[in-house]
Amino acid sequence: MNLETWAMFFLAYLVVTLAPGPNVLLVVKNSVQYGIWSSFATVLGNLFVSL
Repeated sequence: MNLETWAMFFLAYLVVTLAPGPNVLLVVKNSVQYGIWSSFATVLGNLFVSL
């Protein structure tokens, strides 16, 4: 592959990796709306569901 293809791949990979997913947005929403302990519960719930 040439350098331009690698650069485009790296840029696309970086954008996809840094974009927050729905689980992150749910944790942020719960922490703002209900407090820090609710966000911990949300993180544990997300981890449990993904098993």
